[in-house]
Amino acid sequence: MIELPILGDKVEDTQTQEYFEEFNERYELRVYYYEEDNNFMIKMLRIVSLGLFSLFENWFVSVSLLSFQKSTDPTHLLIQKMKDGKRMSRDKIIRCKRDGDRIKFKYEYINFLITPQNQLKKLELINYDYNELSKYEAQQRQILYGENIMQIEECTRSEILFKEILSPFNIFQVFSFIVWSLDDYYLYAFLIGILTITQITISLYDLEQQNHKIREMIYYESSVIVHRDHHSFNISSKDLVPGDIVEVTPKSMVTFDGQIINGEAVFNEAILTGESTPILKTINMEIFSGCSCLSASSNCRALVKSIGFNTIKGSLARYILFNNSYTYSFQKESLKYLIVLGFLGAILSITNYFIRLKSTKNQFKSTIEALEIFTILIPPSLPTALGAGLQVAIQRLKANNIFCIKPDKINVSGMVNLIGFDKTGTLTESTLKVLGCVEKELLLNPNHCKEIMQLALKSCHTLVGGCGDSLEIAMLECCQQQFEFEYQKAYQFEANLQRMTVIIKYKGKLLAITKGSSEIMERLCFSTLPDQFTSTVNNYLQEGYRLISFGYKEISDVDQERKYIENGLQFLGTLVFVNHLREDSRQLIEQLNSINIKCVMVTGDNILTSINIAKQCQIVDPNQPVITGQIINDKLVFDNNINVEEIEQMNYQVALTGDSWECADKVFVNIIFEYP
Repeated sequence: MIELPILGDKVEDTQTQEYFEEFNERYELRVYYYEEDNNFMIKMLRIVSLGLFSLFENWFVSVSLLSFQKSTDPTHLLIQKMKDGKRMSRDKIIRCKRDGDRIKFKYEYINFLITPQNQLKKLELINYDYNELSKYEAQQRQILYGENIMQIEECTRSEILFKEILSPFNIFQVFSFIVWSLDDYYLYAFLIGILTITQITISLYDLEQQNHKIREMIYYESSVIVHRDHHSFNISSKDLVPGDIVEVTPKSMVTFDGQIINGEAVFNEAILTGESTPILKTINMEIFSGCSCLSASSNCRALVKSIGFNTIKGSLARYILFNNSYTYSFQKESLKYLIVLGFLGAILSITNYFIRLKSTKNQFKSTIEALEIFTILIPPSLPTALGAGLQVAIQRLKANNIFCIKPDKINVSGMVNLIGFDKTGTLTESTLKVLGCVEKELLLNPNHCKEIMQLALKSCHTLVGGCGDSLEIAMLECCQQQFEFEYQKAYQFEANLQRMTVIIKYKGKLLAITKGSSEIMERLCFSTLPDQFTSTVNNYLQEGYRLISFGYKEISDVDQERKYIENGLQFLGTLVFVNHLREDSRQLIEQLNSINIKCVMVTGDNILTSINIAKQCQIVDPNQPVITGQIINDKLVFDNNINVEEIEQMNYQVALTGDSWECADKVFVNIIFEYP
């Protein structure tokens, strides 16, 4: 068995807390220690209340805690998941188990342990030795960390039915049925019974479908080649453990979070990032569960670091399943509405009771009629009507190939007042075409460019086996010339640098070839730029074209620092790409604008290109000017020194870069998005 280290003396306490980070969320987990309290009064209260107290224990965690007492040797734990003082999930009481001096428990599909020093930790492997595991080590780690699988706990139909019957809405329905039956309104009571059964049936169907979709969405198992004990063999991906070394093969799905330790591969990470552009991963780069491997070198291997729900995909799945922070809950708002009605109903019922008691002197009759008023104010058909409405909405969404795993959020979608769109592949087509290559001021066919420019087109990319970024595919295909060269080193594209560089050996010379955004290459090739470079580039950008510029220089040492290699480059030219607007983009934006849903574009492309596309699809009015901002002395300054008040008064359209956005204050952001 793998032993976890014990540091320090044992600490006696009744609670602990720790901060964790996952899927861009930092939250605090608070754990309180309890043990069952065999309180005689609680047992009597359950009996005397005819089970009503047990119902409240089922509905409210605070009432359930009355059956427990704080303890330093707990059998149960109260878990609170907090962020910025707000609950991210409903408080939960769970059982825990002892493992020596440690306390182990599972919360939201993640295994946790509390050390003897009262430290709360996730049960995961931290240190890796990059050596193949023995079969014994793999078996022990599987016992400790469990299977590499994401499987939602499946409730039986009877369990779901029992929970539905005990929900506050349905208990109230049963109460209404009894009240009206006691007053001989059998037909109305029968109708309430039919509505209740219909409501439970609809809810049961919804929950079964929802659970099935979630399980289907996140469950995945495949065959992988693992290296253990200096042998390689096929196993099921669910048998992988942290520390395993796995072969990465083309056309496969990654089932773990890990690190490339040999070779290289191209991955599609759209499931996690929404970005359709494939990404090249080389040695020491991270790979993630749920991503597709498009191509890989024959010797590509990866080290398994996280499995199951501990992966990034697992964090996303748990976020969908359990997170309820920053969301409007229709059910909670409905419950508030019913509480107000219930309060008014209680006042009317009590008033009616005393009035009827004076006139009839029949206490039983007065009580029943008072309760009838209470049930009339809260319509028995309300839950059924809500459930039927959701079913109609779900079927309409299905007809448009839209599937909802949380039907309760359908009502919330009516509150959406702003939608942000990516540009490439969303508003525009995902494929690009090369219009030509600009050398000085002339637009040329890439095959007619000078030799070194054609060499740059053929060498400066991250494609593996023809798979990768659509821009690079178009760049490679536009040039028909073939070259024989040898790669020496590659500096991958970095968003903050806006460029990539390769070092190749060609005709006995070491050449560093760099490609990047026009504004970055303008700085790197400053002394060799054509006279009209800036104006030429801006003209193409304003027309909505995408631009990539190239530069090179001869070097003597492949191990020079990157900043020296990329400094003082000789300008080669600029490749111009056409990225057409999708046929349905403009119609969609116009529809959203017509119902007062504000549309904005969020993209990493050049601001001038983005403004052109925004005008084409009506995100901004093509007949009105667009004000841009830039950072001067750490302050946001707009065109012609226009201030925020003028932007608000004149209703100017605004475009900001990432740096400008970071400097925009909250007041200005509210003005842009017209928040209430």
